[in-house]
Amino acid sequence: MQTFDTTTTTLPTLRRGSQLYETERRLNAVLNNASVAIFLMDDRQHCVYMNRAAELLTGFSLTEVLTRDCPLHDIVHHTYPDGRPFPLAECAIDRAFPENNQERGEEVFVHKDGHFYPVGFTASPIRDDEARIIGTIIEVRDITEEKAAAERQRLLTNELNHRVKNTLATVQSIAAQTFKGKTDGVARQTFDARMVALSNTHNVLTAENWESASLRSVVEGAVSTSARACGATAPSTTLRRLALSQFSAVSTLWV
Repeated sequence: MQTFDTTTTTLPTLRRGSQLYETERRLNAVLNNASVAIFLMDDRQHCVYMNRAAELLTGFSLTEVLTRDCPLHDIVHHTYPDGRPFPLAECAIDRAFPENNQERGEEVFVHKDGHFYPVGFTASPIRDDEARIIGTIIEVRDITEEKAAAERQRLLTNELNHRVKNTLATVQSIAAQTFKGKTDGVARQTFDARMVALSNTHNVLTAENWESASLRSVVEGAVSTSARACGATAPSTTLRRLALSQFSAVSTLWV
């Protein structure tokens, strides 16, 4: 009767199983300690894995998502903020799989408790050894605070713009009284042109949140009220924040 050495045949298998378990354990440790939400989707757009950050983000546990047995879209992205249904076919996130392309952007998710929240996402197709797409990995982060900060900055910039315009109007009114009755009309016209140029330049910079602006747009705004502006041009160089405040003052001297 033939016998087999079970020790030699099972040890390699045990080692491979142990290595696989250790690899899986380390991977789970990494994913569950990541601050960004990670979803792993199959070829049906069903979520087969989500890390701890994803559970905290959506309010759903992995077990709940698996039990629903439907596309993740139908769980966390099924409705527009205005209440209209959001069809899966219109979802940019889920385009990564059929279009074989990485998708990036912003969307609005629906939390388990029903509230909407903005997210930034990156969806990338997953390929097997033969380069066939077998699923999608989606990275998602909550951008509520970023959106709120941007809105605060927008309101502050608009308020600043409003106050500057009021100040310019006051200065122009004072100048009108000062020039009243004077015979030198050229001086008055030059002053008014420079005030308008300063206002136009300020509009350009405000539209860009004082972060950067095209040199050409600043120049064109400054000289648009002057007859000498005919044919005036400038390169489309971008001015950064450091140069904007200095250049905005200098540009008004051209008119």
